[in-house]
Amino acid sequence: MEPVEQLEIVTTQDPYGLRLSGEIDMASAPALHQAIVVAMTAGRPITLDMREVTFIDSSGLKVIVASASEAPPDVPLTLKDPSSVVRRVLELFGMEHVPQIRVVGGEGG
Repeated sequence: MEPVEQLEIVTTQDPYGLRLSGEIDMASAPALHQAIVVAMTAGRPITLDMREVTFIDSSGLKVIVASASEAPPDVPLTLKDPSSVVRRVLELFGMEHVPQIRVVGGEGG
C-alpha cells in the first residue's frame, strides 16, 4: 500500500490567498512555493488557510519562511487556523517570531 502524499491548493479571494489541505512535505513543498509566488504577483497580503493541513515538515516551513521573505515588507504572510498538530510544529520552529509572518486562529491559540 502506497502512502498518499498529496497537498491540495485552492486559491481563495476572501481572504485573498490559498486554502491548503493535506500534507506539506518535501514532495509537496515545491508546488506550494510555486502557488505562493503566483499569488504574490497580485501584490496583496496573502493568507494561507491551514485548517486542513494534517502534517508539515521542515521543507514546508522553509518554503513558508522563504516566501514571506520574498514579499514586500508591508505585505505579511498570514497563516490562518493551523490545526493543533501544525500549530505545535510552528511553535517549535518559532514561526510566530519570524518577521513577515503572522499566525492567527487555530486550535489551542
